[in-house]
Order: sequence, then C-alpha cells, then structure tokens
Amino acid sequence: MREVRRQHRMSESYRDVVPLDFEIETTGLLSTVLEKRFARLSRYLRKRTLAIDRVQIDLKHRDREATPVVVGLACATSDTAHIAKLMHEHLDKLALPAPVKEIVIRIDRFQAQTSASHDLFSRELLECVTSSTEAQARLLE
Repeated sequence: MREVRRQHRMSESYRDVVPLDFEIETTGLLSTVLEKRFARLSRYLRKRTLAIDRVQIDLKHRDREATPVVVGLACATSDTAHIAKLMHEHLDKLALPAPVKEIVIRIDRFQAQTSASHDLFSRELLECVTSSTEAQARLLE
C-alpha cells in the first residue's frame, strides 16, 4: 500500500498586528504584551511544524518612524520562550523615542522544524554553533 503524505506549503510570511488600547511608554509593559503574542506565534509554529531564525518587531509611534527590534538566532527554533528571553534583552537596551501605539510582529522566512530531541554531541546540533562558548551554552540548554 502506498503511503499518503499531505504536502505542506510553508507560508511566505507571518504578520501579527497588535493595535494597543493605550500608548505604552515602558519596555517592561511591552514585554508583557509581546509574551502573550508569542504564545499565539508558538501555536502557529507548532501547528505547522515550522521553525524560525529571525523575528522582526516593529514598534509604531504616533508621530515618529517605527522602532524596529530584530531578534536573530544562530539556528532556527520553534521555542518562543527562548525567543522571548532574547527579546527581553533587546528591549532592556532600548530607549523608546515615543510611546508605542501599535506592535507588528513579522516573520518573513520559515524552515521545517527538526526533531526536538538530538544526540548530545550530534554534528547537526553543533553545525550552527560558531565558537566553543556557544557550543557549551547549547549543551547546557
């Protein structure tokens, strides 16, 4: 009997527009809002068995250009908790030029998710690691 596989076409992009009921002036409150939206992103990735290596967050202001926050990863992942930690680091360093009225989360590129379990010293796991410090950090995760 021939195996039937459903072909899955990866989306070209993901866009989550979050209009805010009030303007946000602190990065701490932005983090809280973004974490809730990352839960939605997590469901999207899990449902489609996808991984990402870059997230762009555009913080839109009333009378100014949007402030971009780009979270890039060495290896594609579907672990949005890890992405959220990196996002917190970016936001902690950010000085908002004006209150934020809207948030746009964009992902322009997806990859097929690989198995979540790997051999401890598998070559595939360490291929994307460029230094011994990164390799140690990967092994500790």
